[in-house]
Amino acid sequence: MKIKVNNACIILSYIFVFISAFTYLRFTVTQIYRWRLLYLSSMMGIIILSFIYIFAYASKKFFTINCITVLLIFIVVYELIISAFSGLFVAPMILIDVISWPLVFVVFYDYCKKYELPKCFSWLTLVGSIIVCILSIPNIMTTSVQVRGSSIFAAYYSFAFLPMVYLLRSKRESLLLSVVVTVLMILSTKRSAFIIVIVGISAYYILSNHVQNKSIKQMQKYIGLMIVFIAVAILCQMMIERLGLDIIARLTNISEDGGSGRSRIWRQVMSYFQDSSVLEKIFGHGFHAVFYEIKPLGIARYAHNSLIETLYDYGILGLILILVLIWKIISKTVNMVKTKSTLAPAMSFTVFSLIVLTLVSYFFEQSLIIVPFSIAWGVCLGKYEREIKEIRRNNG
Repeated sequence: MKIKVNNACIILSYIFVFISAFTYLRFTVTQIYRWRLLYLSSMMGIIILSFIYIFAYASKKFFTINCITVLLIFIVVYELIISAFSGLFVAPMILIDVISWPLVFVVFYDYCKKYELPKCFSWLTLVGSIIVCILSIPNIMTTSVQVRGSSIFAAYYSFAFLPMVYLLRSKRESLLLSVVVTVLMILSTKRSAFIIVIVGISAYYILSNHVQNKSIKQMQKYIGLMIVFIAVAILCQMMIERLGLDIIARLTNISEDGGSGRSRIWRQVMSYFQDSSVLEKIFGHGFHAVFYEIKPLGIARYAHNSLIETLYDYGILGLILILVLIWKIISKTVNMVKTKSTLAPAMSFTVFSLIVLTLVSYFFEQSLIIVPFSIAWGVCLGKYEREIKEIRRNNG
């Protein structure tokens, strides 16, 4: 049996994405280096497979170029060049964090413009998402001060795969996994994660109703499911209160504590940016300059805001490129909602996640949580392009 290169590349890439999530979850909670090696190897595997896909089909003129593909390529090339000139071409992490997520975006976008995903994606998504949720439990429950921050952030993988669950699995399975992920994120006591799952999942089900034009009877069933979802969230909240980890209290105190020191980090990074030269303000300081050079509040960490991080690392030009990409994703999602595309609910979840993580956490600077979202973007945008062409063909 002849195996198609494009099918093999996207299937193996998808498997490697899950492996990277599994191994990163284990590394952040155990700090065992072999887990990190497996994570790095799986990410390099994704990069290699993506290049094989692109070069194999570009040579046959089957790989198509569009404005989003050009924008993503430009972002990668720009960041690599700036980092090289700044002396911050840190291998292999620059390859993983700068190249991998745009590559999977481009590859899945190109593939889904032409074909439906292979059938194995459905069960891979279910099995992989369940394993991610299970592996997230020790990360959330860890009491080690040294690893708690990074280990809980790794647990965000649990909601990062939800869009693919919504696209490929049944409504019942999607609801069940939504509830499980909500419980996990409430237990994490992370405010950004709490907002994403509550607002994002609610938006998903509201838009699902909008797209499907449900009847009164169907609406009653929908409302019943939402009541169950809210009831589970309330029960979890009661459990959190008993444990003395009340996330609601943390949400109400966000203006007082500055988001766990975020406001102080933002002020420090912006102060360094203001003191930079004109060229540095325009082009930036290079790959992870905030992490390597500023070390906010005396610790090697990121800016906890992807826009501020991008502004310092890659300057005003780099920030403009990221803002254009964000605008493209949001505008495509709005178009999906307007046309009542079945892809709109899943895309809406990714947009809420993008906005929250970009503003108060890590997103574009690391190829972690963004990788599953990039796959979902590629799948949705590719399928939507096919939908539009089909509609035009039928109307023509």
